[in-house]
Amino acid sequence: MIQALKSTMAALAFAGSLALPSEAVAQHTSPRVLFAQQSGDICNIRYWHEFASEAVILARTAECPESLFVDARRQTVFVIDGETIRTLRIYPAAESDPVAMPDRDLKVWLESMEPRPDQNSNYNLGVGRLHPIGIRYLDDGALGVVMSLAMPGDDEYHYLFKRGEDGWSMVASRYCERWGCEEPEDRSDPFHSENYVSTRGGRTWSEERMIWHPNLLHSEFAVFRNEAKFEVSPGLYDGSILEIGLKIDGTQSVLTTYVSPSEHSDTLHTFNVDLSIDSGPPKNLSGNQCLTSIAGKHILVDEYFRGRFELTDLSTGETVFSNLSTAAWID
Repeated sequence: MIQALKSTMAALAFAGSLALPSEAVAQHTSPRVLFAQQSGDICNIRYWHEFASEAVILARTAECPESLFVDARRQTVFVIDGETIRTLRIYPAAESDPVAMPDRDLKVWLESMEPRPDQNSNYNLGVGRLHPIGIRYLDDGALGVVMSLAMPGDDEYHYLFKRGEDGWSMVASRYCERWGCEEPEDRSDPFHSENYVSTRGGRTWSEERMIWHPNLLHSEFAVFRNEAKFEVSPGLYDGSILEIGLKIDGTQSVLTTYVSPSEHSDTLHTFNVDLSIDSGPPKNLSGNQCLTSIAGKHILVDEYFRGRFELTDLSTGETVFSNLSTAAWID
């Protein structure tokens, strides 16, 4: 798709061609990527940065988890392994004793729930299962888990569980509409999104690191950013074609993608991503809608519909890690 769109770019009016700001200061950092990767009958939980000779293995599980949860303050990773929570220290690598998850059966907690989901006429209580969406240490040092209960209309109930000497108790709750939860103003609120980090969360997949965000021009490697409005019919535009030029270690790289505005928020959706190195043929990094996250000279792609994450070196086009079940930058 990208190649077909690029062939029409000469006939399109460019909305802008932005040069690298002169005041941009190159900052050499080495962010870490945390990921889970299935290898035969084992799933390896690992992290890696560009100066590491190989990825560090934090733990192994039988099956890869859907998400990895991070307590950034304590540099700790939480892994759900079956019905237990495993707590992993990132550096130096170490593991604490596992603890049992809160019971995921809704009916176990129903009498403690406020609001109660069975008061919603659209919900079938018989299929209720709680799904973990956040894990961290609370301010008093106790382990906390946020569980979600999905509703048929894509709205949700969220419940916060706290682990004490006598096990788990439910200590807070909220209701979230289909397009998201109302963000608490106070950071001390137990549901504030800044308090939770996961490999599928908004903090690790921030807009500032996405391929379409203007902040990419502040990268030490960025050379140009071209944007062409895509004309679907005379005078009617739907989305844009972006070209991002990079110069890394003397190599010229160009990222090309198609983006379109969301109907429900101020964000942009990304479709298809190609990477060209010097004058070589483009390498397709995603053929579907996807999320992108660029850190340094690497791009992490979460490709929808294929359920895979992939990390690629932007200077060489080489795939660093592929077929990851979940992944995110944690720096």
